[in-house]
Amino acid sequence: MMGNRLRAADPFLVAAVFEAALIPLALVLAIPLGLQPWQAFRVSPGTLLLAVALTIPLIAALAVCARLGAVWFGEIDALVRPLIESLFRGRGVTGVVVVSVLAGIGEELLFRGVIQEAVSASVGAWPGLLVASVAFGLMHALSRAYFWLATAMGLYLGALYQATDNLLLPVLVHGLYDAVAIGYLLLASDRSAEQGP
Repeated sequence: MMGNRLRAADPFLVAAVFEAALIPLALVLAIPLGLQPWQAFRVSPGTLLLAVALTIPLIAALAVCARLGAVWFGEIDALVRPLIESLFRGRGVTGVVVVSVLAGIGEELLFRGVIQEAVSASVGAWPGLLVASVAFGLMHALSRAYFWLATAMGLYLGALYQATDNLLLPVLVHGLYDAVAIGYLLLASDRSAEQGP
């Protein structure tokens, strides 16, 4: 009976609940470690504009990889596109935004606000950045190529946090990137369907 419920579960809802669950998980892990990642959220008038500017290189890299048709990118695309389709088809912009925001907050709280901070406090900033980035890559390791791509993304987001001491910045960059990348994959799927086999 429970297995039937899990199989029948809405993939979008499962993704949203998973991403949302990372928020309390990060906060529960932070407390015994003596961390307070919520205090690293610093809002200023230029934060959103800076986040948009810092998201542009990630989007540009995505576009270049897609345009060049790199083999590893094609493998990731073939793996991720059906997943994106199953999660977001028919959900509209709202569905994409909800999961992107939850992923930005939950994953950044956990990986940058807790893991990177805890390791950095114990053994130094650069090991903290590396450990958090590899852990981020492992969480996204749908394939070897996707692991390396996610690890590189983790290094970028972790470096932003390390340079600014503002957790809001990687949260915004992560959420913006996810929203644009998901939108791109959905549009690319629409174009492929229109062109036919």
